[in-house]
Amino acid sequence: MDEYNAYLKKTKNYSLPGGKTQISEPKYTKMSTVNGHQWVDALHLASEVPGFYTRYLATVKEDLGVAVTFSVTRDMYTQYQSIFDGVVASLRVFRQAQDKGQNINLGAADSNLADTTFIPDGDRVDIGVQKTQERKKSSDGDSTMLIALLGAVAVGVVILKAKGKKGGGKKG
Repeated sequence: MDEYNAYLKKTKNYSLPGGKTQISEPKYTKMSTVNGHQWVDALHLASEVPGFYTRYLATVKEDLGVAVTFSVTRDMYTQYQSIFDGVVASLRVFRQAQDKGQNINLGAADSNLADTTFIPDGDRVDIGVQKTQERKKSSDGDSTMLIALLGAVAVGVVILKAKGKKGGGKKG
């Protein structure tokens, strides 16, 4: 956990096309308890995609390391923050004992996971409508939004939306 915490406190650097270097802005890094389990919770601006916030959650359960990330364009962050918070509140980490392949039963459902599914309430965001509206607003029609539901240990949401340059100005 200390290594995750130290790593997420630091700025992230990566190369952009054209030889430019992007440096992230860490906004916060803190320890959080979710469903009785300790997580490192961090937020960066431009750590993976320029102009996007990325929220990181990382933890350890025995010999298992778990990382969950959420990314959203800076312009949509406040609209998606409550969705991210709802998914984070549903996180649970399970570590089953290794059985070395002797007790594999691929047909049976794991009853321990039955109550861990995150089902959002009725306040849903119609991303398809937002995407269409953003495309209409964009002069070059190059807007993109990608939503991926991440599972395995927990539910994660990654939302990406690329926008064309605004006003043709240079970012510095």
